[in-house]
Amino acid sequence: MVFRKRLGQLLAFFALTSCGPGQPSGEAPVEEAPAPPAVAANPAQQRQRTETVRRFLRWYQQAQPRLDQLLTATVRKAGQGDTAHYQVDAARATAYLQYLRQAGWFSPEFIDDQRQQFGRRDADFRRTRQAYGPPVGFEYGWILYTPRPAVVVATALQRGRIDIVPGAGPQWQARVKLPGTGSLILELTDAGDSTKINTIYPSGIEQDLGQ
Repeated sequence: MVFRKRLGQLLAFFALTSCGPGQPSGEAPVEEAPAPPAVAANPAQQRQRTETVRRFLRWYQQAQPRLDQLLTATVRKAGQGDTAHYQVDAARATAYLQYLRQAGWFSPEFIDDQRQQFGRRDADFRRTRQAYGPPVGFEYGWILYTPRPAVVVATALQRGRIDIVPGAGPQWQARVKLPGTGSLILELTDAGDSTKINTIYPSGIEQDLGQ
């Protein structure tokens, strides 16, 4: 009698668990709703977004010397004698981030990524104790991530083509194509009356410019 009772309990347990976690017995699985398709931008919006990218490139062209100056100043040598090595100066890193914030072009996520970059570079300095040569990770600017940003921007403004790719909701992408096969890719979000840049990265630019 006891054996039959326990056998009945086990059979009931397996019958329940065979339905899968969180899914009631006898009900069909619930399918997730598909993501909404990207909405094509109208011609006026395309022109507006293209001009936004051009304005950013012109701003960067003017701001690059100051950006490079601020970024270079964030690295200092700390310690004495043989123990001295590069470190990130927190106060100067904060000044660099504040400059980006006040420029109005960059999203909080972009600026936070730059802040995390400082943390990673400082951790590397403390691990490697680098004391000579160009500080690793600071060979060139952190906005376009290319060794010759001035050439890239000048080429983009003079001979480049800007393609706008609509995304979901206020998000969109700009592909700044250089005369060859390289591109500068920006991920952006419209925020009210302004547009914020979330990410910028180069694709094949070094080959185009002979770097």
